[in-house]
Amino acid sequence: MTRSPADRWVSHPVEPNLLAAPGIVVYRFEADLFYANTGRFTEEVLKLVNEASLPLRWVVIDATEISNIDYTAAKTLIQLGRELDQRGVGVAAVALPTGVRREIEGYKALHAQGVHREIFVTVDAAIDALGELSPPAPASSPNAKPE
Repeated sequence: MTRSPADRWVSHPVEPNLLAAPGIVVYRFEADLFYANTGRFTEEVLKLVNEASLPLRWVVIDATEISNIDYTAAKTLIQLGRELDQRGVGVAAVALPTGVRREIEGYKALHAQGVHREIFVTVDAAIDALGELSPPAPASSPNAKPE
């Protein structure tokens, strides 16, 4: 999503380098998140990160259109969060409906030790808060040996 000249947030097809703010991409998934579409969700988010010309600092997931997630989707969010953590890219969510928020909190899908993850009410609130906030440091590989 990007801001239009009329100062509204506009959705675009998934395409790298359409930034909402410097180093921040906003991704809106416009369906419930469940076992049959978690692959597409992950592929699209990773495409935005992998193909960005400049390193991203934050991926903000606009969940306005997500009204339900299942166990597989929650596990996918956890795995995707770990992958992004390893790359030093922070994850935040926007506009999670109450039921989805309860599900995500129940699965602990947004909780990770030493990682900043937050749920914002609006995209503007996320951009304002994350614009000055450093993303998490890249996580060490679990197999890495201490130096």
